[in-house]
Amino acid sequence: MATNMEGTSSQPHKSALNQCRSVPTDMSECRYDFCMWYHKDDQQTAQTIYRKLEEENYVGFIEHRDFQVGDVFENIEHGVDNSSKILVLLTQSSLHCLWFEKKMHTSLTKSLDNAQRRDCVIPIFDGIGKNEVPTSIKTLTGVDFRNRHFWSRLKQSLGSPMEDTRTLSRSVSSNT
Repeated sequence: MATNMEGTSSQPHKSALNQCRSVPTDMSECRYDFCMWYHKDDQQTAQTIYRKLEEENYVGFIEHRDFQVGDVFENIEHGVDNSSKILVLLTQSSLHCLWFEKKMHTSLTKSLDNAQRRDCVIPIFDGIGKNEVPTSIKTLTGVDFRNRHFWSRLKQSLGSPMEDTRTLSRSVSSNT
């Protein structure tokens, strides 16, 4: 069993970290609908979010589950590079964590490097005020976890799950 950078245990997952190092140029080539960054103290909220999304056929890259043993920075880049959207759960705990800040800045930098990904980072606010939002993401429109329209706004921001495309690709490649 491996331990991730925030001290929580993780099981090796069938993620393809070592198989794919290149960044998809077309967002339809992404392996995941979303990647989610959160602080370990916020795991319960994060689980609520990603489990509901996965129940609705979204495929997520979740660090405690999908990180591979090895270089943490490569795992972060793999999650960002292979996800169509990056969900960043901002809470009091995450605002004071250097590792979380690294994941958030990697996501922002990668989104700026690729014109097709300019809108890929989606902040999720949970219990922080507007004056506490990091300067680096103040220009991004986020969703408030405590807002009654949270789920509809989040799904609208994510778009439709890409499952149909991934299933089609798998069946075509297995038939050839």
